[in-house]
Amino acid sequence: MSPFRRLALGAALSAAFVLTAQAERLVGVGVATLDAGPKAARELAIADALEAAALSQGAEITSADYVNGGRVATSSRLAAAPLPPGRVSVLEEGEKDGLYRVKVALDTPPPGPRADGGHCPDGRAVGRPIKRRLLTSYVYLDHPASASDLGNVSTGLPSELARRFARLPRFSARDGGAFGVLPDPRESDPASGLDLVRELGRREDVQFVLAGRLIDSGSTGDRPDFSLFNADKGRPGVFYDGPLAGLFGGGVSLQPSERRFDLELWVYDAFTGALLVRERFADTAHGQVAGRSLPPFASEAFWQNDYGRTVDKLLDKAAERVGTLLACVPFMTRVAKVEAGSRIYLGDGGLSGLRVGDSLIVYKPRPAKELRAAGSERKLGVAELLSGDATVTQVQPKLAVAEVRNARYRVEAGDLVRFVPGR
Repeated sequence: MSPFRRLALGAALSAAFVLTAQAERLVGVGVATLDAGPKAARELAIADALEAAALSQGAEITSADYVNGGRVATSSRLAAAPLPPGRVSVLEEGEKDGLYRVKVALDTPPPGPRADGGHCPDGRAVGRPIKRRLLTSYVYLDHPASASDLGNVSTGLPSELARRFARLPRFSARDGGAFGVLPDPRESDPASGLDLVRELGRREDVQFVLAGRLIDSGSTGDRPDFSLFNADKGRPGVFYDGPLAGLFGGGVSLQPSERRFDLELWVYDAFTGALLVRERFADTAHGQVAGRSLPPFASEAFWQNDYGRTVDKLLDKAAERVGTLLACVPFMTRVAKVEAGSRIYLGDGGLSGLRVGDSLIVYKPRPAKELRAAGSERKLGVAELLSGDATVTQVQPKLAVAEVRNARYRVEAGDLVRFVPGR
């Protein structure tokens, strides 16, 4: 397109509907085509109905006029307000005229303190725990010098995070601290790791890849610390320098009294490389935080140290927070093997929480169709084709067998399946 001068004349219109401060029911109707079978159509229709329910309680309309080459063009966008937490139920459903139609209701709770954490932002219930496989990878250091006394913290942190995620009911975590996700360690944008994340996810057969960077572990302040044999003579303080000082000399040195631990975590969808979570966790420890008083990172003595106790609590908080965010991402896995065209084998089974009768939706990844943000080179992920649905017919501890129906494309090893929660 030849260069042109564009004059933007913007006008924005926003409408907001205020909800009453009481429990209420939001109702929406949605439709979807039956091209990929009734199960897939049902899920798409429910999503459409929830969108309609969201529009009923609030929306934002944005419009703009553009002068382009002497012509006036209009662009408008309608965005639904976020759905409040609540219980989603299907009131009516059925097939008609080649479409699957669903009517849903979202019952919101009365106002007041809520701490159940049992619902996702779109109103869906979190559902039963199915273990998603997660790999914790290398943590980058923004300031290696300030972390020099923490030892191999770049690989120690992934190990500690994997241990914490493994305690949560929705994850099967594995330590992958030897693997990095950034093509250039000097690159600060986690989105640049898309390609390496997909390769790592395929090779390690996981749903999520976790990485991050330690932004700050610097120390400040001063506190007196007694030492023998001039052990801390390199630091400011008062020391005995008389005869036999090397054997009997003591002194008082100034050691740091405060230390930061500022960690940013990234969680990727290992199938598409998309960045799902980017959260920052920070705290300041007081007391014995550096010098001779600091044991090796992640040792038993480290967790009993003032700095170690602060780091321990922060890592627990980080795992809980990220685990809560990922609980709303549906369980997905890869097809390991296909037999007779419609029988598929999955690398997850009873130990992951799958059961006979579970419903699945089958997707075919399209790596050649890499998506980028409009007007930029920023990679968003990989396109997927909705293929059909499947039902689990057999479950073993580490294996499940499912039968595929209504497949629009030939099912192959490497295709993706997503768990469909009951509604």
